[in-house]
Amino acid sequence: MRGRKPVKPPLGDVITFPTAPRRVPVPPAHLKGPAREIWDETARILVANSIYDVDCEQMLAAYCVQYARFIEADAHVQREGLMIKSKRGSGRYNPYVGLSNAACENMLKLARQLGLTPASRKRVVRVRNVGSSSPAAKFLNTS
Repeated sequence: MRGRKPVKPPLGDVITFPTAPRRVPVPPAHLKGPAREIWDETARILVANSIYDVDCEQMLAAYCVQYARFIEADAHVQREGLMIKSKRGSGRYNPYVGLSNAACENMLKLARQLGLTPASRKRVVRVRNVGSSSPAAKFLNTS
């Protein structure tokens, strides 16, 4: 054909269908204070990315505890400094530096396993049908 090609009309507007609401899991009872706040924030991220499943609960709780310990130890280091005076008057390393480093290392190991780091996010297997609250879901489930 010679000349201009005909312009195809658009197929129509894109319609977004509502998805089944997914509930953020209830945190374990032993999480208190900052660890509980970290749970709420991190669990929302995992549920939104379809990563959270029931078997992740203990690992997520351990991540929250390590993150809270890191924050607390780092606050001590910022308040007192890297070096503190001993009873004899000489300087020594602040013991909270070691606690902060250990908690950060443990936190990052757990974050990799949960898929919370950019590099590990691609390797994590997504969960299907997380918390489907549809009344017909029990009839449509083929497993």
